[in-house]
Amino acid sequence: AGGIAEAFRFAARSPGQSSFVSGMALSDKRVAWRTAKFIGGYVSGRAVGLDDFTAEVEEHYSWLVGCTAWSFAVTHPVTFEPLARSAEKDFLREYVLLVDDRPVSVQLLYDWGCWCYLVWRIDFL
Repeated sequence: AGGIAEAFRFAARSPGQSSFVSGMALSDKRVAWRTAKFIGGYVSGRAVGLDDFTAEVEEHYSWLVGCTAWSFAVTHPVTFEPLARSAEKDFLREYVLLVDDRPVSVQLLYDWGCWCYLVWRIDFL
């Protein structure tokens, strides 16, 4: 459960839920990965607390918690495009990980309120 709590800590927050002064969360809710959408520069979706987030991870992402090995992919396994940063969208990132040799897209958004990237969506490719 400690790993899930840490994932929750770095899951995206709803817009306006981070303090630009302290970087602290202004809410104990995070956006659920399964319903998250990126709209107009913000992450939107169902806001969940730790208990609902834990239930979502256990139901839909459980094999990520118990993985034995992971690495960064060099090319996208669907498009075969090289994975590189986009200077135009530096605040938005997609990293493809090979988790136990299974490709997983981890999408992050830079949250200026907490001064770091937060995970807003995970998809299995």
